Amino acid sequence: MNAALTMIQAYRAKHDGQVLIVDAGVRERSIAWSNGLSSIGVRWHPGSTAMNQQPTHHAVIRAARLAQGMSAWSLESLRGVFFSSIVPFHDDLFPDLNHPTEGTWRPQPDADVLDDIARQFHVLGGPGAIGRWLGVLSGAEPSFAERHPEVKARALEQTQWWLGCLLHAWAPLLSPEDRHLLQRPTVGCTSGAELPMPDAPTSGMAWLSWLVSSINVARFEQRRAPFDAGMGALQHLIEALNGVKEHLGRLSLPFVDEGAAFVDLLDHIGASTDLSHQTSRTDRVQVVTPDDALGCSADLILLVGLDVDAWSMRSSTVPWLDASAQLELGVFQTDRLVRRGRHHLRHLLNGAAFVVVFDSSPEEGGGPSAPLAEWLTDVQRTNAWEAMRAPPTFLPSSLYEGEGSPRPFRWAVREDGHGSWMTPVTNTSTATASGRREVRFGFSGRDRRQQIGLDLRTGLTPSRFPTTTSRSSMRLKATFKPIVVAGNRWPNTSTSTAPSLGNSGRTWPAPTPSRFDPLGRPSRSTAWPLASILTLATDRKNRCR
Repeated sequence: MNAALTMIQAYRAKHDGQVLIVDAGVRERSIAWSNGLSSIGVRWHPGSTAMNQQPTHHAVIRAARLAQGMSAWSLESLRGVFFSSIVPFHDDLFPDLNHPTEGTWRPQPDADVLDDIARQFHVLGGPGAIGRWLGVLSGAEPSFAERHPEVKARALEQTQWWLGCLLHAWAPLLSPEDRHLLQRPTVGCTSGAELPMPDAPTSGMAWLSWLVSSINVARFEQRRAPFDAGMGALQHLIEALNGVKEHLGRLSLPFVDEGAAFVDLLDHIGASTDLSHQTSRTDRVQVVTPDDALGCSADLILLVGLDVDAWSMRSSTVPWLDASAQLELGVFQTDRLVRRGRHHLRHLLNGAAFVVVFDSSPEEGGGPSAPLAEWLTDVQRTNAWEAMRAPPTFLPSSLYEGEGSPRPFRWAVREDGHGSWMTPVTNTSTATASGRREVRFGFSGRDRRQQIGLDLRTGLTPSRFPTTTSRSSMRLKATFKPIVVAGNRWPNTSTSTAPSLGNSGRTWPAPTPSRFDPLGRPSRSTAWPLASILTLATDRKNRCR
């Protein structure tokens, strides 16, 4: 992606044409593309995203699976639903309930109680876990070493009451092994009184309505994350559920809204429903899939995501029909996707004045998809790719040749007898007057921060500086201790000023780098896995064939 961003930045510096980025996996990498393009001054976002990419939908699925599977009612599942900031709930989920003897006690969890019970009594997730939670808490009492036994006793019963209420609230989604617990009364471990429980929802739709009503809307509306639909995702989810229920009703089919079937339906709706975005975007740079690019043309086309994983040619299976049955019915077309991919690729290769192909053949365990692999084999066999070896004319020569300054591209030999090809790199090193300087290429904030750290570590003046210099040492300020290195002692920051990294007056020995370097040094590898770039400079009047 960084190599593509470098080319787009170089092209837009001298041209005002349209750029078309073709990535078959753009739906999975839409946020990465949006952030990457915004780092070079281009505002882009996908026209629509799948609902299951929304944090709100993830939170609903996680809540629905709280009573399902081998992690049901585990401590991690409880934390993920009720101690997460993704979807904030009200502090009191059951405001209509009152304690029979203690008026100020409420059904609320205590994180320390949950941690202690899970650790001491080995309460794990799975069928029967909620029964073990309630069974342990029914006889729990403060320890003799407790400094505030009254507070601890209240926390124990409030947590017990809260778990009992959750058991009834999740009644439509309970596993068969836990349904019998709904008939058992919950007696407080401290007061000894039978605790009141909420009315159990009658269906999965009723449970979802209760869950939505329990969200703290005031805190939820403060979310301002990009591409976060917020309450809009919940609205689309409920509308989709009502649509499925209405459609099944017209077909006289049952609508199962309880248990694991309802959870699977929520998951299916999230994967098959798209949410459109209304934010304005530029029309000069677009990121599309090969199917969406059919019929489109541009001044520069970058084919960056056509590998076997992103652009799969595997045909979907037909339920209850094997290959022989499909052949008999005339629907056995295993090469249909390949033929369609060839058509899309041929259109893309003739759709712009400049076409840059990222060839992932040298990548281990990957490689280009079948249509692109066929085309690469054909141009290699006919020796047509010799004319594609030259770099794009819009790319400055300082980015791929010369000495002294670091370059984001280098020339690498792919195969014996086939010459060298321009290859992107993620990091490199150059010689300076102060020694070797490691350079990391990238446009994200993380890349910039890592480059600052690399420069400071080697005692060089960083090419960039943090927005606020105090942030650099704030993390280490509270835990900074004197360090003894080779018999010398660093001054204590509480009494004196620590030496400057560039002018310490001493030569501090650098730590030996390991495979997992704690200082965050990048990998020693200098080659990018997606190795080669083929450039097609074509004329619209005489397109390449």
